[in-house]
Amino acid sequence: MESTIVEPARKVGLTFDPPNLVQRILDEAGEDEGMLPLLQYALKESWALRKGNTITGDSYARSGGVREAIRITAERTFEALSTEDQQAARQLFLRLVTPGEGHEHTRARAAMPEDPSQRKIVEQFAGPRMRLLVTGSDRAGRPTVEVAHEALIRTWPRLHRWVDANREKLRARATILQAKNDWERHGRRDDMLLPAGLQLERARTLVGDPGEVTTDDINEFIAFSLAREQSTRKEQEEALAQKEAQTVERRKLYHTQANILAELCWAKLRQGEFGSALRLASHGTRIDLALPSEAIGSSPAAAALAAAISKANWRFALGVHKGTVRSVAFSPDGSRIITASSDNTARVWDAATAEEIAILRGHRSSVNSAAFSPDSSLIVTASDDQTARIWDVASAEEIAILRGHESDVTSAAFSPDGRRIVTG
Repeated sequence: MESTIVEPARKVGLTFDPPNLVQRILDEAGEDEGMLPLLQYALKESWALRKGNTITGDSYARSGGVREAIRITAERTFEALSTEDQQAARQLFLRLVTPGEGHEHTRARAAMPEDPSQRKIVEQFAGPRMRLLVTGSDRAGRPTVEVAHEALIRTWPRLHRWVDANREKLRARATILQAKNDWERHGRRDDMLLPAGLQLERARTLVGDPGEVTTDDINEFIAFSLAREQSTRKEQEEALAQKEAQTVERRKLYHTQANILAELCWAKLRQGEFGSALRLASHGTRIDLALPSEAIGSSPAAAALAAAISKANWRFALGVHKGTVRSVAFSPDGSRIITASSDNTARVWDAATAEEIAILRGHRSSVNSAAFSPDSSLIVTASDDQTARIWDVASAEEIAILRGHESDVTSAAFSPDGRRIVTG
């Protein structure tokens, strides 16, 4: 590393006084290659403060040395600015730093600011005397600016305080800026804009309250993202309104169907066909019960069902169990009835004729409840023998025994989708 100091100086006739100054500089720089930018800056500042063709110990000390030269220069330059220019400098440098998360802050290349006051700061800090900033251009030829050395970020306490005070906003800006760069690299595709949700809300908040963080280089990207969100939301609202309108029309059709069933029920009642009347009216009533109350107003099907029950004069009797009947339930399709009894059986009946279809035997104690599956193909029973059992309706065969309870099982039911059974 000594040659990097001595050889360039020798070529221009520059000397060091005292002679051990070079070793002093090397000792301060150490072996860490990360110190090279600081060494470079210290030598540049010492050269600017030289006496004739000699870099003296005093000129090196006044530069701040390897560890202080950049900080002293940055602080001295900043202190010389007016109050307005200091605010502009603060905003400029904040856009040139990416806050570290678990590691040191890093420099960030940014688009040249449009604000004239910030451009003035760029000219001052990037000038041949300072060279704390460097300018250039991106792939599209647009002018850019960035910190010349990350050593400035590491050694300037004032800049650290600025970053700490604006950490969350800077993180949001960095994330949005990265997304914007990806968007531009992919031809400004709509699907590369900020998605609705956390990212877009973060951008909306930053634009609404940027504080000291400038957003001129991401405002367009955020505006496009917000516009797409609004357009998408409008499309969703229109689709929802259309779906709701279709739902209302379907409900009207269903209600009309229930009313037709009610009319057919009245016709059957007049003919004395009470079984058919009950089936028609119960079907219509189930349709109306599935609809929201505002969709039906009144239910002629329910009125027809009440009349059919009244005129039937309760003429159906579901056989005779040899014990107390503990539970009765219709199948979801209304065609079957299941009863559970203390005679250790459950029985399946035809809802229209009251004829017994099957006896479910297998429990060793009282059957407390019985229920159909949503598709009417299965039955589950619960018993004091500490089990629940599943039966096939068509064959009346026992399919499975559900064991695990340590006392009477008093209730069992299918889930609405028929995939689960709960027992109590």
